[in-house]
Amino acid sequence: MMPPTRYALGVMFAALLLWTTSPCYAMPAVQLAYASTLPGNRVQLDSTGLTLQARDTDGTPRWSYQVQQAVNGSDCTGQLWIAPLLQDANGDGLINAAQGDRARLMLSIRWQSQGRNHSAIAALELSTPGPPQLLWRHDDQQLGNLADVVVAPTVGRLRIGKLNHDNAQWVVLLGAGLPRKATATTSARSGAQLLALDAQDGRLLWRAGPAGSGADQSFASMQHAMAAALTVLDTNNDGQIDRLYVGDWNAALWRFDFTPGALPTRLAAGGVLAQLADPAHPLSRGFLAAPDVALLRQGTNQWFNIALGSVATGLGVAGTQALFVVRDREPYTTQTQQQFDARLALSASDLPMLNDSSQQGISAAAPGWQLLLGQGQSMTRALTLGGVLLFTQVLSPPPLESLACRNRQPQVQVAVGAVSAVTGLPALDLNQDGRNDAQDRAVQITEVDRADAALTPTPPTADPRVSGCQLDNTPLAACPALPPPRQLYWRRDDAD
Repeated sequence: MMPPTRYALGVMFAALLLWTTSPCYAMPAVQLAYASTLPGNRVQLDSTGLTLQARDTDGTPRWSYQVQQAVNGSDCTGQLWIAPLLQDANGDGLINAAQGDRARLMLSIRWQSQGRNHSAIAALELSTPGPPQLLWRHDDQQLGNLADVVVAPTVGRLRIGKLNHDNAQWVVLLGAGLPRKATATTSARSGAQLLALDAQDGRLLWRAGPAGSGADQSFASMQHAMAAALTVLDTNNDGQIDRLYVGDWNAALWRFDFTPGALPTRLAAGGVLAQLADPAHPLSRGFLAAPDVALLRQGTNQWFNIALGSVATGLGVAGTQALFVVRDREPYTTQTQQQFDARLALSASDLPMLNDSSQQGISAAAPGWQLLLGQGQSMTRALTLGGVLLFTQVLSPPPLESLACRNRQPQVQVAVGAVSAVTGLPALDLNQDGRNDAQDRAVQITEVDRADAALTPTPPTADPRVSGCQLDNTPLAACPALPPPRQLYWRRDDAD
C-alpha cells in the first residue's frame, strides 16, 4: 500500500532507491516501533556475528536471537547482511499486527564449518514485540543454486505468474554469490544465477542462469558470478518491480526488464549494458556494490545515471579499480529480449577518463565516464543527491574470506569523494580547504570500523542547514543542499 502522501519527484525517487536496495552490505540501522504499550515497543536492531540484538532507544537490552538456530552449526562467529521488509498499512510509522501490519527481516548469512564457507538465506517474523520467529531458511545444501553470498538480499513486490504465496507479492531477490573454488570449471560458473524467492515461505519462484543450467530463463552472457547487491526500480509506479540493475564478478553491468505477472519462463528480458573489465588485466575487476541509479535531466533529455565502483577479484594480476558512470538513455522504455541481444555493450575504453587537467568535465552527450581509483576498492554503493555523486573507496580492504569469521572488522581507511554526476568535476569542498578541486575526490575518513560502511543522508527538512551526509556514523564536512519535501497530492486507499 502506498503512503498517504507523495513528494516531489527528485526527492521521492531518491528515497525509493534508498529503501528498496539497502545501501550497505552489513547490518543496516533498523528501528521498529510497535503500536503497543508493552516495554520494548520501540527497539533498534544490530548484530554481532550471528547474534541479532534488540535494544530500547536508551540502549536497554530487550532480547537477543542466535541466528545459529537458522544454520547448521558454525566454527566461527559468522556474518549477517539484512534487509527489512516493513508493511505499515496506514502509514503511521507503527507496526500493528492486529491491523495487518507486518515486520520481517530477510537475512543473508555466511559462516564457516570444517574449513569451508557456507551461506544461507532466511526470514524472521518480527511483527510483535519480543524475539523473532523463524519463517523459513535455505542453506547452500537445500538451495543448490546458492554459492557464497556476501551482500544483503533485496526485497520488493513482483507477481510471478500465479506462484506467489505472499498476499502482497513480496519477493526476495539476490544473486547466487561469489564463485566457489572447487575446480576451474565450477568456479567460473558457480554463482552465475539470479534468484527470486517468495518472502512468505521462501519458495523459489524464478531463477535465471547460463545456458544449460536448468534455470527458468537462460542468458548466454551470464557466465560469471552474480555476487553484487541489486538495484530494483518501479519505473511506471504500479507498485511492482519492472527494472533491475546488477554488476557481475567479471565487471559487467547488467539490465533486466520484468513483466510482472508473467510466467517464470517469460518474466525477464535482459543483457549486458557495459563490460567494464580492465583491458590490461581482464580478470582483475568485479562488482560487489549495488549500482546507484539516479534520474538526471538536461534540457529535454533524461537518462538513468548508473554509478558503480569495482573491487579486486583476486584473479590474475592485480589491476586498477575504477568508479564508472554509465548512462541508460532509455530509462522508461521496456526492452524485448531481441532488442537486448541486438545492442552492443559499452566497454571501459568507450567511457572518457576523468583527469585533473580537464576543466570542462565530461559532456552530457558522452555514454558515461570513469575515474581510476588505483588500489582503492568500492565495497559499498555510491549515492547521488541533488546532482552530486558521493562515493567511497576502501584503501586497505580486508580479504573477502575474512567476512565469514570475524567478530569485528578492523578499523579501515576509507576515502570519500564528491563529484558532479554529469561532468565528474569536483562538486563539494569535502576537505574544507576553501575550494572544490581534485583533492575532494578522495578525502580520507579514519573513524570507520567497517569496510562496507554506508553513505547516507539525513532526512531533508524545511531548514537546509539541517541537511547533512554521513559515512556510517561519521558526519561529512559537506553535503549537497536538498530541498524539503513537498506534498503534491493526497490519497486514500480505502475510499469508495
